[in-house]
Formats: sequence, C-alpha cells, structure tokens
Amino acid sequence: MRYMGRVFGTGFVFVLELFYTYSIYIGEETITLSQVVMSLFFLVIAWQFGKSYDNKTLQIKELQAAKSELDFILDNKNVAIWSWNEKENKTMSVSAGIEELYGYTRKEFSEDPSLWKKVLYPEDQHVIDSIRRNLLSGKTSYGEFRIVRKDGQIRWIQDFGTPLFNEEGKLWKTSGVAIDITEHRNAQEALEQRESQLHTLINAMPDFVCFKDGKGRWVTANPFGLSVFGLEGVDYEGKTDTELSEYVSFYKETLLYCQISDEETWRYGAITRCEETVPQPNGQTKVFDVIKVPLYYDNHERKGLLVLGRDITDRKKAEAHLEESKQRYKSLFEQHPDLVCAIDTKGRITQVNKAIEKVTGYTQEYFQKITPKALFPHHYAKKVMHYFNKAVMGQPSHYEIQMNHKEGHVIDLEVEHIPIVVNNSVEGVYAVVKDITAQKKNEEVIRRSEKLSVVGELAAGVAHEIRNPLTSIKGFIQMMQANQVGNDRYFQIMLSELDRINFIVSELLILSKPQVLSFKEKRITPIIEEVITLLDTQAIMNNIKITAKMDSGLPPVRCEENQIKQVFINVLKNAIEAMPSGGEISVHIKETSSNRILIRVIDQGEGIPENIIKKLGEPFYTTKENGTGLGLMVSYKIIEDHQGTIHITSKVNEGTTIDVHLPTAALTSSEN
Repeated sequence: MRYMGRVFGTGFVFVLELFYTYSIYIGEETITLSQVVMSLFFLVIAWQFGKSYDNKTLQIKELQAAKSELDFILDNKNVAIWSWNEKENKTMSVSAGIEELYGYTRKEFSEDPSLWKKVLYPEDQHVIDSIRRNLLSGKTSYGEFRIVRKDGQIRWIQDFGTPLFNEEGKLWKTSGVAIDITEHRNAQEALEQRESQLHTLINAMPDFVCFKDGKGRWVTANPFGLSVFGLEGVDYEGKTDTELSEYVSFYKETLLYCQISDEETWRYGAITRCEETVPQPNGQTKVFDVIKVPLYYDNHERKGLLVLGRDITDRKKAEAHLEESKQRYKSLFEQHPDLVCAIDTKGRITQVNKAIEKVTGYTQEYFQKITPKALFPHHYAKKVMHYFNKAVMGQPSHYEIQMNHKEGHVIDLEVEHIPIVVNNSVEGVYAVVKDITAQKKNEEVIRRSEKLSVVGELAAGVAHEIRNPLTSIKGFIQMMQANQVGNDRYFQIMLSELDRINFIVSELLILSKPQVLSFKEKRITPIIEEVITLLDTQAIMNNIKITAKMDSGLPPVRCEENQIKQVFINVLKNAIEAMPSGGEISVHIKETSSNRILIRVIDQGEGIPENIIKKLGEPFYTTKENGTGLGLMVSYKIIEDHQGTIHITSKVNEGTTIDVHLPTAALTSSEN
C-alpha cells in the first residue's frame, strides 16, 4: 500500500503515547502542555519517517516495473534498442533483438560501424538521411525504411531516434528503438492495393457509384456517376443534391428528385431498389436500375448512403423489342389465315389459332383435347405420325392429306411440320395446315380447260378438213339423184348420213369458237403467287427452288383470271421440265414506264437454240419428247386476247427468259 509506512510509524508512536498517558493517569499525575507537545512532535517525526519509507518503497516498485518493461523490450525479438556514439562514430550498444530483425549479431554491428549503412535498402537512403539530420540538429526523429537481412530477406523497420547531450550541452550520443513492422506494412500495402484495385474497378465500372454521408452530402463518386448528371469538373465533395443542382440546370429536377428518393430510403430503413429515368440533352432518356443501401451507426444514427445505378436503357429497349416480337408472333400466330398449332414432343396439341374453326369446323377448345392423328381417317394416321416423328427428330416435313370436315365433307390439306428448337433441342413441332380444297378444284378446272382448248384446236382443224370434202360429196349425190330414177331411197339415206356427219362437225367447231370471257380488274401479284404455290411442290420434287420478287403497289390489270393462270402454269411447267438437274426459277413482277406490267420468268435450264425460238408457239411444234406443241400456242393466244405480248430469249446451257407484258387496267380502258 502507498501509505503503509506512514500508517505503521504514526500508529506505533500513538500506541506508545497511549501507554505513557495511561501510566500517568494510573499514577494520578497531571499531564502538562509540554508533554502534549512532545507527543505531537513524536507523531510528526513518525509520519515523516513513514513517508520516507513509503517513497522509497514506491521507487523500488517503479524501478522493478521499469526493469521488467526494459527486460521485455530487450528480450523482444521484434524490437531492437541501439545507441550510437556520435563522438567516436561507432556502435555503443545494441539489444539482442537486432539479430532477429537484421540477421546479424550484435558483435558484427559493434565491429563494423558501416554495417548499418550496408544493410539499408538503396532506395530508402533518403529516409536515413532525414533521420540523421534531425538527430544531429537535436530533434527526436522517426522514419520507416527497408533493410536487407543477412539471408536476403527484405524487412520494414520503424525507427524512433533521440539525441542525448552531455553536461556541456554537446551531442554525446543518439539512441533509439527499431521495430519490425514488415507484417504491418505488408498488410497495409495489401489493403492499399485492394483499395486501389477497388477504386480502379469502381472508376472503370459502367455503373453509377456514389457514396453520401448521413446528411446527404456527396463523399465520392466514380467518373460515370458524375457524367450521368453532367458533373464532370465540379467540386462535388461535401455538397448535397440540392446544392449540386445549381451547377447543372438541365439535370436540376433529376437531382432534386434523387434527394427525395434518398429520403424515402432512409424512412424505409433498408435496401431499396427502383428504376429512375434520367433525361438526356439530345431529347432521349436513360433508364437506371438503382439500388440504395442505407448505413447506420451503432446508435442507429445515419452514417452514409451507398447508391448504385446501372444503365438498363438498352435492356429496356430489348425487353420492349422482345415484347413487341412476342406481340408480333402472337398476332402472326393468331391472325394467320392458315391453321397453325403447336404440338409437344408427345403429340399433344398445346396451342392452336382461331383459323381452326374456319378450316375444320372444330373449336379451339375441342382441338386441344385430342391428338392430331385422331382427326384423320385411320389409313392416314400412320402417315401423319411418320412425318410428325421426322419433325421431332429435327427434320421439317411437307405433305398433303385429307380429313373429314365437322360438317361431313372431305377437305384437302397441305401440312408443313416445323421443329420448335430451343437451345439446340427440339421442344415441339409447329404444324401449319392450309386448306387446299379450292386449289385442288382450281387445278382440276385448269386441267380441263387446257384439255378443252387442245381439243378445240384439234376440232377446228379436223372439222375444216372434213367439211370441205363433205360439201363436194353432198353436191355430187344430189346431182346423181336428179339424173337417176328409182333410187331415191338410197339417195335419201346417204344425204341423211351426210347431214349427220355435218352436224357432228358443227358440234366439234363449237369447241374451237372463242368463249365469252368475263374480264375483270385483278391484281396480278396474287394470281402469280397462287400459280407458284400450285407448282411449288412439283418444283421441290425436282430439286428446284422458285423465288419471287414482286413490287408492291402494282396497278390492276383487266383479265380473265383462269386464263392468266393457265398461261403461267404452262410457262413454269416448261421451266421445271427444262431443268432436270435442279436449280432456281426466278419470277419478277414490276410496272414498266409504258403503263404495262412485266412478268419475267427466268430459269436455269438447258436453253433453246435461236433458230428454234422463232418456231415456238406454232401449232404442234415442240422441243419436248412427249410434248404436243399446244401449250405455248394457247398461251400466245390468251395473252394476245388480253392485248399483251410474250417475248422469249434464251442461251444454250445458261437458261431461258420469258417476258410477258400486260397492259394495266387504266391503259386498257383508255385504249378501248
């Protein structure tokens, strides 16, 4: 205890005084003033002796504590105490920790005063020079530098140096403490490096990054964040959004809104996320996905607000485009005039458009409850599943089939299976089903029309050849009848049979007479498209691709639709037959400067020699082995009836080009 000596000394004297006083009291003697003063004097003396004892005891304890601390420092391997004799310019003493720090022994430092300089890292010489200047000028000095240990390791040293002066006030020696701070510096450098990397990363980020203090004042922001509000070059630190809005009038309202939005996050008390729109000087806008992170002290006071914003303008545009594409797909799917349905890989119909009712008579709800093969006659079910399975394997398929309409009649269908591929895997099949019942009927009408046309041409020729001799025979029989008597019955029979032959010839001539045609204004493009659709299957079977390039907004022509179809059926058939090795047939439709529509058909066939081109269109002239020579003749006649022209050019082994010119409806009306 700090007052133990004083308490013990005064206590001992006080006890003695009590005994002395008591003995006087027992002897019935009187206590004098001098006796009281003497007692107090002895008490003071005892107090002083006790105080001296206490001070010495305290000094001993402090010395022991200092010695313990000194021993700890001297024995600490990470700390070295040194002293340098400035007068003799040599090491006076160094603690044992020097060996751990420098790798050299104390003896080596004592014997070689230059060793201190030798172990110094060359680039840190300026630090030692600064320390020495301060010490020599009588100032306490501090510095951090690197040394190279004896084993080659590099260590960071923190050194505290103090100048010591003699009684004359002259610098006698310098002493100091060297501490190994390598781990601290490494950790600090690693932290600085991470902070630098983080700083670099934040600055390089294409995202808005801003940190505000608890009062909404900007602390730091990356370059992109500054560019968002046009704050490049503005001293933003310590300013609120309201204050910064005065620097950029264009973004003033946006910054003021940001401050309101920040306050909403503080009130919410947790991370918030929202989309904020920032107007641009060019009239456009940018959309940011903004995350705000509020930070609090332990006492729940506001510490800071981290604001992160990512420019999602392109993503929003992509989403809008995707949504638009979905709507377009949905519109294409639902509004497609043909029956379109989606089928999963197990053959179940998952989606079907409303054209199902127009094509089959069945409702969408009914159609989705059945499998495709249930709609077709039994003998077609195997065919349907065969092509469906091909599509499931990734092979598109195209075929024709018949099915019973809900009302009972049979309809002809053209079916195309298209695999639904998602991430390189077939997830289902689209079936596009077109009702070609009317097309089949049109094909039959065209075939009959072509046959009738051929028969008519033949009938005209035959009738002409028969009627002339019939007229001669009938005249001679009548002359013989006038000169002979008795054979009237035979003459009547012969004349009757001749009249019968003449009647048959007249019936044949009816086939060759021009039909009463009904010309109407029609768009040529749909007519040609129907012909291409009609012959596309035949072309595909012959490894031929028919491509069409048709100008939009073409004026109508006055025509008989079926006859025009017949012409181009003949033309395209001839082109297909002229390409046994396959290839491409191109169809171009455009308006010429002379108010005419040009339909040009180009094939890649074998070509026609020039001397033969002149004969094309003549009756019964053909270059085909099984041809009749009537197709082009009929085509020429039809185009001629439509006030049009046909022009054929060809190069052997390169192909043939057929140009058909038809007048527009306006031109036809003006000419008429």
